[in-house]
Amino acid sequence: EGADWLERNQLSDGTFRYGWLPATDQGMPGNHALRQAGAAALLARASVRLDRPSFNRAAMTAIRSLLDKTTEIDPNRPDERRPSLSPTEANPVGLAGLLLWAIAELEEPTKDIDADGERLANFLRRRQRADGSINVSNSLRDDGDDPPQAAAYYPGEALYAILRSHHRK
Repeated sequence: EGADWLERNQLSDGTFRYGWLPATDQGMPGNHALRQAGAAALLARASVRLDRPSFNRAAMTAIRSLLDKTTEIDPNRPDERRPSLSPTEANPVGLAGLLLWAIAELEEPTKDIDADGERLANFLRRRQRADGSINVSNSLRDDGDDPPQAAAYYPGEALYAILRSHHRK
């Protein structure tokens, strides 16, 4: 099963091997923060659904690593945690949403991870418009809107993460 593969392929830095090329018996080159965060979320969910505590430990290790490597507390808003990667490396709403989802799926997050989850939720809530839609612009702009031609990347993941986080609380 996929969760077993993820657990076996967790690297020493907490992230997961990106993939495996059986034809050459080598790891797949590349990596992406959004895929790593999604893998952590799915592993945390599998831990609860399959009653596998080792999956929960692996998910927490991945979440801690990703929080440290890909996010920061907003210097202007200490109650928010935002992506620190360039928006061209990872969509800010997508990364915050997937990390919050991962945290919300954990069996029992540590206090520091739970607090960072609340900060991620604050970041996502601030991106919500009056009509309920999410400003998914591929930037950290504070002007409240993305251009009309912008593709709506990751609003579902962000809303689902907020819902899971609220349900947990």
